[in-house]
Amino acid sequence: MFVNARDLSRRLGEARFKQLFDQNLNGRADADLVAEVCTDANREIESLLLGKGFTHDQLEKLAQDETLRRAGCWIAAEMAVFSKPEMVGPDGTTAYSEQAKRAREMIKTIASGERRLAAEQVAGPTASIRGHVSEPTPGFYVAPSIANPKGPGGF
Repeated sequence: MFVNARDLSRRLGEARFKQLFDQNLNGRADADLVAEVCTDANREIESLLLGKGFTHDQLEKLAQDETLRRAGCWIAAEMAVFSKPEMVGPDGTTAYSEQAKRAREMIKTIASGERRLAAEQVAGPTASIRGHVSEPTPGFYVAPSIANPKGPGGF
């Protein structure tokens, strides 16, 4: 959806793409690993956006946005590095940790409505306001205690 092999290859460069995704050292990226990493990165992006009010239909339209595609590539690159233990530092960071961290933060600001995407003009904005989905007014109120059946009062 947001991340695919072509985008990863283009953003990382062909040589780095092969280095990250070549598990059996045959000089070619392993399609299964690429598909797995892309799926994982896409699911992470979906979870960040769905949790803040975007719908599945909106995500389909937002998937074409270059900003989200770029962010997804950095997240996927970080995930791919973890399949290469020799490329992970002793503290668990990778060459892509900082970019992936910034990508996740950017997606969170998009999800909360602090940052907007051009694709939202087509997809529609998130249902949230600053990250909080508006709740309808309840039809009834359950009193918090028998001693005060009308509730705490005040507005």
